[in-house]
Amino acid sequence: MKVLHIIHSLGAGGAQKLLADLLPVMNATNDVEVELVVYHLTGSATERRLLESGIRVTSLDLPLRSPRIISRLRPFIKGADIVHVHLFPSSYIVALANLGIGKPLVFTEHSTHNRRRDKSYFRPLERWIYSRYTKVGCISDATAANLTEWIGRSIAAPRVAVIENGIDLTVYQNAEAAPVKELFGREGKPLLMVSRFVPAKDQATVIRALPYLSDPDIFVAFAGDGETLEAHRKLVQELGLEKRVVFLGNRDDIPTLIKSTFIGIQSSHWEGFGLTAVEMMAGGLPVIASDVDGLRQVVEGAGMIFPQGNEQALADAVNNINNNDALRTRLITMGLSKAHAYSILTSSRKYFQLYTKVVSTSI
Repeated sequence: MKVLHIIHSLGAGGAQKLLADLLPVMNATNDVEVELVVYHLTGSATERRLLESGIRVTSLDLPLRSPRIISRLRPFIKGADIVHVHLFPSSYIVALANLGIGKPLVFTEHSTHNRRRDKSYFRPLERWIYSRYTKVGCISDATAANLTEWIGRSIAAPRVAVIENGIDLTVYQNAEAAPVKELFGREGKPLLMVSRFVPAKDQATVIRALPYLSDPDIFVAFAGDGETLEAHRKLVQELGLEKRVVFLGNRDDIPTLIKSTFIGIQSSHWEGFGLTAVEMMAGGLPVIASDVDGLRQVVEGAGMIFPQGNEQALADAVNNINNNDALRTRLITMGLSKAHAYSILTSSRKYFQLYTKVVSTSI
C-alpha cells in the first residue's frame, strides 16, 4: 500500500510534529510505503529528522499561493493508493487536484476551531470540501464534535473517526537535562511554553500572570515563532517584565528544554489536542493548561487546569506547585502515567487500520 502524505511545509506546528513521529513508524509497517510531498522546504529540524529516518520527502519548490500546485500534485496523487492530507489550504488544494482521478482521500483535522468557522459564508464550501474526503481523522473527541457541528451530521457521520495524536515517548523520557543558564540565558526556575505565536495560542495570559507569582526566581521561557511574536514582545515591555521573560525562538532541543524546566505551561484560546502537553508529561514535568476543548482531554486528571485567559488562576496554580513538593511529585507521576496513552505506536496502528478499510472499500 503506497500512502502519500501532503502538507504545505514542515515548519513548526503540531501537525508537523505528528508527521515527524508517525511517518517513520508507518514506513516500517509491513506492506506500507510512505512518501511525503511539501510545497517548499524550510530547512527545519522536522525535515532533517524525516530525511534521516529514510522518509522520501519531495518538494514542489512552489510558493503556497502558486496556481501550479494543483497540476504538480496530480501525478503524485495518481501514483498513490491513498492520499493523506494535513492542514488548510492543502485540504482545499488536494480536493481539487483529485477531481477526475478519484483516489481515496484521508484528512486529519488538527484543531477544534479555525477562523473560517467565524464566517458563515464558508460553510457551504467547507461542506463540499469535506465531502471529497473518504475519511476524516479527528485528533480528539472535541475536534470531531466541533467539526460535525460545522459541516453537519450527514457529511460527518460516515467520515469522521477519532484518532488521537501520539508521540515517541522515549525521546522525552530519555532526554538529559542541561544547566538552566546554558539553555535559557539566566538562572532560576523556568516556566516553559512551547507553541507557535499564532491567534490560537495565548502567551499573553502567561505573561500577565508573572506579577502574581510569589517566587521572584520564577521566569517564563517561550519556544516558538510566528505572526503574533512582536505583539507579545511589546506586551512584555509595557509591563516592565523584560527580566522575567525569555523568547527562545524556534528550537531543535525541545526534549532537553523540557527536562530542564520547572513547570510546563500550555495556554491556548483553542486547541485541537495539545501535543506539547503530552511531550511535557512524558518528560516528567507538572503541566498547567487552559480549560479548552481538546487540551482539557489531554491534561485533566494528570495536570492542573485553569480558566482560559485568567492570569490570576494560572499564577495560583504555579504558586501551589512551587510551594507544595508533594503536589508537584503527584502531578509528575500522574502525567507520566497518562502520557503512555498517547504513544505514536497506538496512533500508527489506528491509521493503518483506517487506511486498510478505506482502500478495501474503494476497490
